[in-house]
This record gives sequence, C-alpha cells and structure tokens, in this order.
Amino acid sequence: LVWLICCIAHCISDTKTALQVLVSIINNEPSSLNDVAVRLGAVEALTSILNVHYDLIDEFYHLLEIIISSLYRLVNDCTEINTRAQSLSCISLLLFHVVASGRKVDYATANAAVQPLPALWEVATDQNILL
Repeated sequence: LVWLICCIAHCISDTKTALQVLVSIINNEPSSLNDVAVRLGAVEALTSILNVHYDLIDEFYHLLEIIISSLYRLVNDCTEINTRAQSLSCISLLLFHVVASGRKVDYATANAAVQPLPALWEVATDQNILL
C-alpha cells in the first residue's frame, strides 16, 4: 500500500486521506505495528506527495509537531546514513512548505525540529559522518 501511494502520488485526488494514512504509519500507530522499512516507505511516499502537491500545508499543519517528532524517532531507529538522510530531508521539506506558504512555525513545532539536533550532531561526530 505504501509503495503504491508513492508510485501514484501525482494522481491521488484524496490527498487528505493519503496523508492521514502515511502520518499514522510514520508515527507507528499503534506502537510497534510497522517496521523501519514500512515507515521509510511512508516517508518516501510523503515526500513524493509533498513534491507534487505544494498546497497541502493546510492538511498537515496541525500535525507538524507529531510528524517531525515521528521522523526523528525514525532517524534514531535507522542505522544507515542514507535512511537517516531520507527522514531528515522530509523534515526539511515539511518546514520549507510551512515557510513558503507564509505560515509561522509555532513554538512546539520549532522545538520538535531543533531539540534533537545536538544529539544527532553527537552521533554524527562519533561515527565520523561529518568528514
């Protein structure tokens, strides 16, 4: 299902439902239902939809804090650099859409986006990823 959503992202007319499904997969609701590969597929599908549908900010604006926190949890669950980068790129794209739409990032969302960065930086330096 996730792969199919990703493949047909440009054709989906009911993007609100697709976004709700993807967010619930990324958020891993109920807990431990989806493995890392399924959640990464949902991130790829979400990224595809966001790259095609620029006007979706209203559909997910109220969920930004949850989505960003879930994406950071996924980053922590991943071991490969490319999979971590995929989730971090999705966070960047979400924030880009918020700013590009003229909306403001509220405190909770900003905190969710910034608070995990020192820990990620520490992991990156420990693994010599910054070189």
